[in-house]
Amino acid sequence: MGTLWEKSVSTVLACAAVAMVVILVRREILAKPSSILQKGEYAKQWKSFAESGRTVGDPKAPISIVEFSEMQCPYCKKFHATLKNLELKFPNKLSYTFVHFPSESHLHAFAASRAAECASDQDRFRQFLDVAFQHQSQLGKQAWDWFVLQAGVPDTAVFARCMFSTATPPLVTAGIELGKHLKIAGTPTFFLNGWRMNGAAPDSQVVRMVEDLLAHRKPHPDYPDDPLKNNL
Repeated sequence: MGTLWEKSVSTVLACAAVAMVVILVRREILAKPSSILQKGEYAKQWKSFAESGRTVGDPKAPISIVEFSEMQCPYCKKFHATLKNLELKFPNKLSYTFVHFPSESHLHAFAASRAAECASDQDRFRQFLDVAFQHQSQLGKQAWDWFVLQAGVPDTAVFARCMFSTATPPLVTAGIELGKHLKIAGTPTFFLNGWRMNGAAPDSQVVRMVEDLLAHRKPHPDYPDDPLKNNL
């Protein structure tokens, strides 16, 4: 009888403990902002950030995204897909700047940034980004020549000489220095018309913000007035 009673008490206590954990976890989840936009802030000097990266698209486009990124980061790969969807949904409305911020924890990230800059010397920067993210699992497994051939780099010999250079490409250095100055803690971190967001935000949230900006609506209560004029 005593053993049965002890087992019953243990079962009740275990159930109570599980219930308490569920309540605490639920409370923690509800306490956190549901939207990544609520974690952001506006950077007044955001336009100058593009000087430290590679810009794709019309720099005078009404929507500008400046992203601190690297090619071995899985979350950056996810956000790269978001960018391509945005370009399809809002043609001629988007300018995108890639700022190199390779992580020391990713063995091939720095070399990938160098390779992207070497590809840029032959006007294949965006194409290289697309290939590197598409075949991210092959970084470090395939030779860089394999990536640049996929990206359509015309002269692989020139690319190879660039890769063997001991000098760090200026924009790689500039991106790392700016990222440290801005206390970028991880990638991707991006500024959408000055609004800072961390992580690979869901497509729906980014689309909603772009739609708000194009409609001259504030995408967040803390965003400055007259939103679209911040990029004119």
